[in-house]
Amino acid sequence: MSVKPRLLRAPFSVVYKVAYRLSKWATGIDLPYTVEVGRRVRLDHFCGMILVAKSIGDETVIRQNTTFGIAKTSDTSARPVIGKGVDIGVGAVVLGAIHVGDNATIGANSVVVTDVPAGATVVGAPARPIKKRDAIHKPELSVRKQA
Repeated sequence: MSVKPRLLRAPFSVVYKVAYRLSKWATGIDLPYTVEVGRRVRLDHFCGMILVAKSIGDETVIRQNTTFGIAKTSDTSARPVIGKGVDIGVGAVVLGAIHVGDNATIGANSVVVTDVPAGATVVGAPARPIKKRDAIHKPELSVRKQA
């Protein structure tokens, strides 16, 4: 789309549309050119991915059957922003104009409709942050004195 004269851009648009449809059919991934994708984004076990977001940050891991998109058809510009280093589980759904913070984790089959803070882990439908457990205290083994 950086070629401004429409007449010069037309052949590139035709090639893009054919390649886009072919790759969508062959891989099962819908990733439009309007999504800004960071470096080293990994699509694990590709298939059934609809990734319509504003941006996807660096070093993000996205697993199969994941959906990013709009929550309401009345607001087609309300797309999610995925931060850097996010780990997204199988079957997760991220909908609306929300922000997923850096290094967050989204559990499998979670439905995210509110912002996710950086470093948080969310699970469920609708997704809610889970408590982090403290380290389990293990009592030290005492050595009996031999008399």
